[in-house]
Amino acid sequence: MNHLEYIELLKKKLYDNFMASTSREKALERYHHSLGVMNMAGQMAFMYHNDEEFIKKCEIAGILHDYAKFFKREDYEKLTKEYHVEFCFDKDYERVYHGYYGYLALIRDFDIHDEDILNAVKNHIMGRSNMTLIEKIIYVADLIEEGRTEVEIPILKPLRDLVLKGKLDEGVAFEAKHVVSHLINKNIPIHPVSLETYNYYIKYLIKEGL
Repeated sequence: MNHLEYIELLKKKLYDNFMASTSREKALERYHHSLGVMNMAGQMAFMYHNDEEFIKKCEIAGILHDYAKFFKREDYEKLTKEYHVEFCFDKDYERVYHGYYGYLALIRDFDIHDEDILNAVKNHIMGRSNMTLIEKIIYVADLIEEGRTEVEIPILKPLRDLVLKGKLDEGVAFEAKHVVSHLINKNIPIHPVSLETYNYYIKYLIKEGL
């Protein structure tokens, strides 16, 4: 099976999973977003590291980054028990679970064992300090894919400008700062890993004077 055929297989599985998990409207919105992230991730991969295998990895991670978006608590519990990973449910951080534990579903449902892809999916919401290139690409592509609007992402234009001008670390820092500010303004608890990402990458914004 070549890469294009594999992507079509992933599309079908993703579509079926979303349709079986939520309303048609939400499923279609998230499906098209996933395609957008795949396309943006491929574009960024070509820009930052023009290697065929790397581009393929970025596209796979991009299309599957939200695979577990509509999983429920019991789905995560089942996965983590199956793979002997500790799972401690915290309502304050429920929004991050589809990435942080959803990577296990990629192992189970797609037989994906590539650590680059798995870590990019795992860390696409909160990031982490010293991310790999593919992790940074998926972290940012999630926000700047072509289907996004400035209504939902107020920093969309400046973030896109940074990233598409070759300043990926600055883009990661700008996004991390926006995430922390947004959560503070909404009185939403901030996961320690999001703060870790902000603290690690803020030096790039200081350097740029942003």
